[in-house]
Amino acid sequence: YTVKSKSWDNSSPSMEETSYTDGVNRVRFIYDVSKPTSAVTYPADGSNYRAATLTTISGTHTDLTPQAGRLMSGVGVVKVSIQDLTHPTTYWRNGTGWVETEDWGATTNATVYPSSWTFANIPAWQTGRQYKIRSRAYDTAVPTANDQYTDSAQAGYTITFDTTPPSASIQIPLHNGFYSQANALPNISGTATDPLPFAGAARSDIDYVRVAIKDLGADWWNGVGFSSAAISWRATVKTGGPVWTWEYPAGQGAENLPAWQDNKKYAVWTEAFDKSGNTGGVVISTYTYDTTPPTSKIQLPSNQYHKSGELTTLSGTASDGANANRSDLEIVEIAIQRDPESAGNYWSWGAETFSSGASSYTITNAGTLAAWQQTWRLPNWDNFDGVTFRVYVNAKDKSQNYQAALTSFTFIYDITRL
Repeated sequence: YTVKSKSWDNSSPSMEETSYTDGVNRVRFIYDVSKPTSAVTYPADGSNYRAATLTTISGTHTDLTPQAGRLMSGVGVVKVSIQDLTHPTTYWRNGTGWVETEDWGATTNATVYPSSWTFANIPAWQTGRQYKIRSRAYDTAVPTANDQYTDSAQAGYTITFDTTPPSASIQIPLHNGFYSQANALPNISGTATDPLPFAGAARSDIDYVRVAIKDLGADWWNGVGFSSAAISWRATVKTGGPVWTWEYPAGQGAENLPAWQDNKKYAVWTEAFDKSGNTGGVVISTYTYDTTPPTSKIQLPSNQYHKSGELTTLSGTASDGANANRSDLEIVEIAIQRDPESAGNYWSWGAETFSSGASSYTITNAGTLAAWQQTWRLPNWDNFDGVTFRVYVNAKDKSQNYQAALTSFTFIYDITRL
């Protein structure tokens, strides 16, 4: 609108004003009763943040026109409210701290640009808390500016602030574990969780877990082969929550487990990230793949015939080979059968009689795995004059490989004098 004033004097004929000057006898103004609007565009509603990603708040504003072509007074002020939802009646007041009532004073004013605004007077965000952020726009109408909240208050934008790092574990393969075809490695898997910093806290939760596989004598696994000189992170599939289970390859397209090679050492690296971008760092599991079976020898008994007093100890040796990446021996087992040619019974180590129709083994009880001995619960040989016996030995390595064929030795116990 334009309002003009014009005056005439009392002369005859009267004289009148013939020109107009803005602000003196002519005023132009916009009649504006429409409410402005504003929105928070950063941080995003429902998102998660950490200190490095939440240093300012920003948004947009507009002074709505009732219809096309109309003029408006324009947005003059945008204010920002920050509420700590851990204590729902607690609001941020810059220069004072947290107060019990929502504050829309001068300390909440944002810096306003033609169509946007920024607010840097933010609090020291606390991990494990959710905050609600609201913006409120005022236009430049006088004597009282139109207030965005006159019609309806903004619902607000809720965010989670989380600087607590997540944790990850590798369950398969076990660290310093041993694997083979007998002790298969069907997948690589583990768990991940985003811990709460205090009871009742909020968390952003696990976003993703990644893994990398290294042949410790060669390169990194790239999904199809050990051909990457640089670390090659592979995606996992996670399920569950809040303690998540992750797995690789879990049917992901062309991703496959490596064809593990005999007598090789490998390492799996894993790292979990939460939705705020925090990581707890890399966890490493190193393991051995060994499919070579161990071997064993029997040193005593050693003769076709044995007499009284010669077999108070049974003994021998065992080995898992000389490869530097062998898993090494885990146990050596021994069994004794009488009358083996007629399928006689086996020595029962519990009952201490030849009463077992099936093979009955016990783990050797003395010496070392490489130089084993059996001194415990042996038969009283003198009760079996003229009987044929067969001693069996079976070694197992830590990758759960048993020797390819049992070691055995057959002898006759003879205490009859000529």
